[in-house]
Amino acid sequence: MKKTSSPIESDDELRRKISDSVWDLQHIVKQISREKNKIAADMALIIHASKRLAIQAEILEHENRELHTALIEKKRRWKKENESFW
Repeated sequence: MKKTSSPIESDDELRRKISDSVWDLQHIVKQISREKNKIAADMALIIHASKRLAIQAEILEHENRELHTALIEKKRRWKKENESFW
């Protein structure tokens, strides 16, 4: 004979499913929170690295300007020194 489930059993099953779903939901929320924190930490690293790169670029631009100016001055001096040679 086939046993039919009573309404009480089905309520228990429903409660178990709901509690499992609540646990799953809590688990998912915790996981998202951890991922959000990791993403925030990763973004902080990226921001820090980009600031360092910006500073390095600014330093290199300054050095480049100084070298360019020095090269122009050296060419002028060379031309002036060799003007009498020609």
